[in-house]
Amino acid sequence: METSSLTVMPMSQEVTLTPGETYTGSITVANPDTSTSALSYIASIAPYGVTGTGYDIDLFSETSRTDMVHWLSIDNASGTLAPNDTVDIHFTITVPSDAAPGGQYAVIKVAQKDTAATNDGLSVGNVYEA
Repeated sequence: METSSLTVMPMSQEVTLTPGETYTGSITVANPDTSTSALSYIASIAPYGVTGTGYDIDLFSETSRTDMVHWLSIDNASGTLAPNDTVDIHFTITVPSDAAPGGQYAVIKVAQKDTAATNDGLSVGNVYEA
């Protein structure tokens, strides 16, 4: 059985902004499949943090360091890619003028819609760290 997956580029990006600033960027999602399979995707925003002594990734808990999830917005958050096709997912970070100093962390999750899956048809393929 052939499996296909999406590719996200770049996998991470560090942006330095001050209160009141806005940043617009993009990530590229690619369907590197050379067969005839079109792949559907959906992008969403999640907090990014770590827990425990093993620094396990936590994409669910909001803290004072994950306020950025409320400052991020995504354009064209879903679609379908033909084989060897790419799409740029555009995002905007708008830092409020009263934002507290210090690091803020969030991710843009890109999930592949899997028509063969039974759990809501989604499987997380890549996570882009913003």
